Amino acid sequence: MLKAIDNSALSIRPESKDDHTGVSELLQLAYVHSPYRHHNEHQFVETLRFEKALDVALVAHLDGDVVGYIALSKITVDRRDIGWYAIAPIAVNPKLQAKGIGARLINAALDRLALKNANGVVVLGEQSFYGKFGFTTEHGLRLVGQHPDYVLALDFNESAPMGDIAFHFAFDQEYDIAL
Repeated sequence: MLKAIDNSALSIRPESKDDHTGVSELLQLAYVHSPYRHHNEHQFVETLRFEKALDVALVAHLDGDVVGYIALSKITVDRRDIGWYAIAPIAVNPKLQAKGIGARLINAALDRLALKNANGVVVLGEQSFYGKFGFTTEHGLRLVGQHPDYVLALDFNESAPMGDIAFHFAFDQEYDIAL
């Protein structure tokens, strides 16, 4: 079993311009072999930055290196802004996974959403992992092309919306993939 990272050695803070290259490299590294992604996470994050649509962007630093990243941006449900956000992407350096970095990033991001008075957050993922943070399957929330069991929600107001989720247009863009 892998040991958790020493809390004093790891820092989590808002992304700065100085982090952009490290974040891009991390996203490419973390998703290069993922069968569930399009390998363009670094590109849609760039578009979200350009569009000023990153509502929360946090980096995890260890020994001066970017080793983790989480981004959240607003979503709409049935084309309405209802104060909900999506976690996408989240990444941890593959050599440091299963050591608590992802959990710390998620908790820090959820704390930031509380400060924004968000109504809720969605993530595409496994209930076995995200359930630890209170995420549940919400079959009333639909995302075209995604199996409903992987559309997970955390409702901050006990009134999960129902309808079709739409992410920022950056997620639907065609990007050149250079691996």
